[in-house]
Amino acid sequence: MNGRLTCPVCGYQYESGPEGACGPCPLHSDCAMACCPACGHTTINTQKSRLVQWFEKLFTTHRRDSRKYVLPRLTVHVREEEIAFIPQKENLRVPDDARTLDQVPPGEVIQIDKFSPGLSLPHQLRLQAFGVEPGQALSIIQQHPVTIVQVDRTELAVERYLAHQIYVN
Repeated sequence: MNGRLTCPVCGYQYESGPEGACGPCPLHSDCAMACCPACGHTTINTQKSRLVQWFEKLFTTHRRDSRKYVLPRLTVHVREEEIAFIPQKENLRVPDDARTLDQVPPGEVIQIDKFSPGLSLPHQLRLQAFGVEPGQALSIIQQHPVTIVQVDRTELAVERYLAHQIYVN
C-alpha cells in the first residue's frame, strides 16, 4: 500500500511506505497515521485507515462504465392522496409585488403564502415534509450563503433557487 501523501500543513509530498512516515514510533507497524518528514504534522493515512475505507464503501457506489464515485440518488415516492393537498398551478396567481423567501431580512418572522407555480412536486413534498408549507410561520436566521429558516424547533438550509420560489406574507 505504498503511495504519495501530501502534508496539509506545509504541502510537502512524501512516500508512504509499509512502516509509514513515522519510522521512530514504536506503534508504526499497524498505525493508520502518517507523520510529515518536513514539519512533523501527523495526519490520517487514508490509504491505510480501515475506517476511511469503510466510509468510502458505505457512502459511495461504483459506476461500471467509469472510475468515478457517485452518491446514490434520493427517490421520492408519492401517494395519490398526497397529490390532492398540493395546490394546482392554475390556482397560484402571484401578484407582481409578491415577496419571496430570499428577499426577507434575517431576524424577521414571516408566514408562507404559497409556492411558485414553477416549483416541482418532489420539491414541494420535501419542503412539506420538513413543515415548510403554506400557512406555516418561519423565522429567518440568515440569507447568505444560503437561506436558513427555523420552522418550530427545526433549522433548515434552503438553497437560493428554492427560496426564490416560496412566496411569503
